[in-house]
Amino acid sequence: MRAMKICIVIFLILCIVSFSLTVVLCFVRENEKVKRIALEAQVSQLEKDKAGLQMKVQDLNGENEELRRDVEKQKGLVDSYKTKVRDQKATIEEQEKRLAQIDADLTKLRDEYAEFKKSSSGIIEDYKDQNQGLLAQIQRLRSSPGESFTNPPLAQGVIPPPAAEGQNNVNVSVELEPVVVKPQISVSGRVEVVNRKFNFVISNIGADDGLKIGDVLNVYRDEQPIGLVRVEKLYDVLSASAIVEERENLKIQEGDIIGI
Repeated sequence: MRAMKICIVIFLILCIVSFSLTVVLCFVRENEKVKRIALEAQVSQLEKDKAGLQMKVQDLNGENEELRRDVEKQKGLVDSYKTKVRDQKATIEEQEKRLAQIDADLTKLRDEYAEFKKSSSGIIEDYKDQNQGLLAQIQRLRSSPGESFTNPPLAQGVIPPPAAEGQNNVNVSVELEPVVVKPQISVSGRVEVVNRKFNFVISNIGADDGLKIGDVLNVYRDEQPIGLVRVEKLYDVLSASAIVEERENLKIQEGDIIGI
């Protein structure tokens, strides 16, 4: 009897222990399940964050590639502008050299023209004096029909006046240095400088002779036209003209006649 009581007590204890273990195991399993669910949620969130980060990384890579292309494009533009600046600088330097050469040529031409004008002024005054003397003697011839004069020589092309009616004809023997009478030309001058490098000429006619910027002038040699030039720069007694046209076998050169 006592053994049965002991067995029953042991059985009850075992039942209690088994129930307790079952309860503990259930609690532990539920706790693990909760933890697993929480971990799965965290993993899902991390995967979503990972996908978002990957998309951001792709967007950043695309922006980086676009920026790289823009940088290459801007670099090409900068190189192009540098090349243009170098070309413009070289052109400016060349133009400055050309202007300096033109200024030097013009200064030389002005000096030569001033010297020519100075030397020719005396000749012009001599001719004026001679013409005045001729006019005075012609007047005396008209007023004194029978008087004979030894006249100073007349310039070529000057015709003595006819004798008045009822007066004796007076033979006037005159001679002068031959004067070349040129045909009348509206504007005429001479080519002083020919610059083949920059394709222009400088002549000794300018604004004082009635020239204007843009005028087209003929160039002659031995009274034959050999080319055309257009006035580009204008001064009082000089002009610089671009060569527009010239004959293939007769190039414009210094000393050619230029005019309209």
